[in-house]
Amino acid sequence: GGETDAGGVGEVLLNRVLPRNIYTWIDTNERPLTHPNNAFSKGNPKLIAAMLGAADDVEKNRIIDFVHGDDAYDEDLDFVMAEKRRWILGAFLHSRPVVVHYDDTTSVIYAGANDGMLHAFLDSDGSELWGFVPPDLLGKLKLLNGATLEYFVDGAPKATIIDNDGDGTVEPQDGDQVILVFGQRRGGDHYHALDVTNPYEPRYLWEISPELPDYSEMGQSWSTPTVGQLRIGVDDRLVVFLGGGYDPNQDGDPVVGPDTMGRGIYVVDLFDGTLVWNYTNSDSPEMAYSIPSDIAAVDINEFSQGYIDRLYVGDTGGQMWRADIDDPDPSKWTVKPIFDDSASGRKIFYPPDVVLEYGYEMLFWGTGDRANPKNKTIINRIYAVNDKDPLSPLTETNLLDVTDNLVQDGTDQQKSDTLDALNSQDGWYVDLDENPGEKVLAPSIVYFGAVYLTTFTPTAGDPIDPCYVGEGTARLYALDYKTAAAVLNFDETSSDLEKSDRSETIGSAIPSGMVIAIIRGEGASYIGVGGGIF
Repeated sequence: GGETDAGGVGEVLLNRVLPRNIYTWIDTNERPLTHPNNAFSKGNPKLIAAMLGAADDVEKNRIIDFVHGDDAYDEDLDFVMAEKRRWILGAFLHSRPVVVHYDDTTSVIYAGANDGMLHAFLDSDGSELWGFVPPDLLGKLKLLNGATLEYFVDGAPKATIIDNDGDGTVEPQDGDQVILVFGQRRGGDHYHALDVTNPYEPRYLWEISPELPDYSEMGQSWSTPTVGQLRIGVDDRLVVFLGGGYDPNQDGDPVVGPDTMGRGIYVVDLFDGTLVWNYTNSDSPEMAYSIPSDIAAVDINEFSQGYIDRLYVGDTGGQMWRADIDDPDPSKWTVKPIFDDSASGRKIFYPPDVVLEYGYEMLFWGTGDRANPKNKTIINRIYAVNDKDPLSPLTETNLLDVTDNLVQDGTDQQKSDTLDALNSQDGWYVDLDENPGEKVLAPSIVYFGAVYLTTFTPTAGDPIDPCYVGEGTARLYALDYKTAAAVLNFDETSSDLEKSDRSETIGSAIPSGMVIAIIRGEGASYIGVGGGIF
């Protein structure tokens, strides 16, 4: 619930008696992170003061003690520093935990936190197996003095389980593997990959960042990795799909000047981090805006046997991009914008949900500035766009404005005219204009003919800090995917469905997107909001 310091992994960590296992990556000889050379400890001679940006060993040791949980900066002002801090675990702001089930006795939770590390917790009792400090963040740890919030491993990890015999158990002797890839969001511009096939002995695999020539366009690593299989030449390859990242230039309200980073799409080998393919601003000046969104990777061709052949992703300029990657030769892959709303100021931070229709695809997404959740100057939208491989990008003139829901609330003639228009247009949109500042801050999902989205409307907050939201209104929208008509009787004022039935209030904090789980053959939906589950 809302009591974040009660009953969770943070309380377990606070009550821990045994020393913690915290690692970094110093030894480049392909030894596991558990090797003494990779220990984040005062006893490791390989971990020198310069790596931590420390002036001397005294400062270095203080940083190490603080990260391990000691009150090295005397937060409680009692002049005792050889004691535990009042709270040790860092904030989980934007990282989402991922659970890996290894066998009937072992499941591990992986999550990044703003205490400088990626954590591994045992699912059974919440105890910490280990923490990993990415080497590029070592120099920032000195900012962890308890005075201000700093960002570190703020991105969501992606776990890929390679279960060769499909028995639901990770068996290294059968060649099974578990690969974890994670970014840092506002914490940095790197991605790191770990081999966690043995959760008790993790191994470092690779990192990518703008420091490498192949990735020089990358911005802050906001895009959660998407993993899929491609046919490259005659080989099958597991790859990671990444948006180019976020440009802090977009923090401006309004944005001043063009973006200079994050304007690209990357395809990366899962096992070694080598570049398979990219498409950036240098390939097309139309790709002028940063791409913090996850990538929607889709198998469009029914005969492709599970290979990814299409990518969709939106950018912070309101454009939706399509990449056709079905050819075994990456040099023949093509990219183009299929929708352009760049003049409106609306931003796309989350991937579209893609529905395969006969002869075309339907894409569903909402707009909203995740970096400025209190913004009230932009009227955001919910979009449904038909991708029929347009020769030039579609615009709002190609879509039908169904904000007024005439399909249900109009006269008989208006209902008929609206349905006819929907059949002739390339999609629809709904303006979120009734609640100033309402925006979509999570992915959409289509299930049984309805598109579900959550929104947030700010009502109060710190006027100085755009990331401090305070309370607002969280809503769930449920719309017919073809017409945007209401599909559930949310307001219950009558048995007839009407515009007011399109949404209902579900809380007062920024909500997650809806997650659908199939339990014993039936669908169940879950939304996280305000420390609870709706």
